[in-house]
Amino acid sequence: MPYGQVTLMPSITKAIIVGLLFAIATQFAIAQSALPKPSESWQVNLTWDAPVSSPDPVSGYNAYRSNDQGNSYVQLNSAIIKSTTYNDLTVSAGSTYDFIVKSVDANGITSTPSNIAVVSIPGSVLATGTLSGVTS
Repeated sequence: MPYGQVTLMPSITKAIIVGLLFAIATQFAIAQSALPKPSESWQVNLTWDAPVSSPDPVSGYNAYRSNDQGNSYVQLNSAIIKSTTYNDLTVSAGSTYDFIVKSVDANGITSTPSNIAVVSIPGSVLATGTLSGVTS
């Protein structure tokens, strides 16, 4: 079984698409105007440090998300994540999510979960989003 602490460091990205113009801005606190946008989407960018000590080599990672305050988690990735980053493109404005990551060894055995990263996605009108809950 892989050992070691995986520490999540999420950020929120807002993508605004207007015709052919595509702009991405990483934002930790967002104040949006009350004017309607042609198209908006949000994503959460997760990054973590690989475990420094493990008796079994780490083959990759699984990322999990909860939208019920950590009562149940759903695995986000369909294949093992080989890097120490994952972008969740399926978050919704006005929602709060808990994220965890588990390392996976060559036999498919997962580690204990990482710290919980809580991310609040701002709503669409004059909302402020904050990133909180990242611990070491």
